[in-house]
Amino acid sequence: MRTVTRWGVSVTIFAVTALLCAQSPHGQAGYGDSNPANDAKQLKSAEQSYLSAKKAFKSAPTAAHKKSFVVAADRFALLSMTSAVLDRKVKYKQALQLYREVLKCDPSNYEAKSNSDLIISIYKSMNRPIPN
Repeated sequence: MRTVTRWGVSVTIFAVTALLCAQSPHGQAGYGDSNPANDAKQLKSAEQSYLSAKKAFKSAPTAAHKKSFVVAADRFALLSMTSAVLDRKVKYKQALQLYREVLKCDPSNYEAKSNSDLIISIYKSMNRPIPN
């Protein structure tokens, strides 16, 4: 078990792995006690923030826009990965794509690298092809 602290947030890698592998009665991974309406609302809000930040960064690739994009994409990826409303066939692929976008923009981003590696290791452990 490993604990990582960054930006004032401690994450236990073991707990994240367990969360990703946990199954709800409906076959979807997630918190299980999450309110689906709130979960969907947070996911939609994160997606809108991500799309807005991505558009701003593409139109004017400044340091501030880059930072906003990285934060928004990372948040959207994490919410996608842990969502109780997204099907597991969608959530991990979507999160992995978002983390890859973050890493393309910021190759040293620890959260994106570790969560991307975690998703890839889960696909490998299940002998599933890793999404492009």
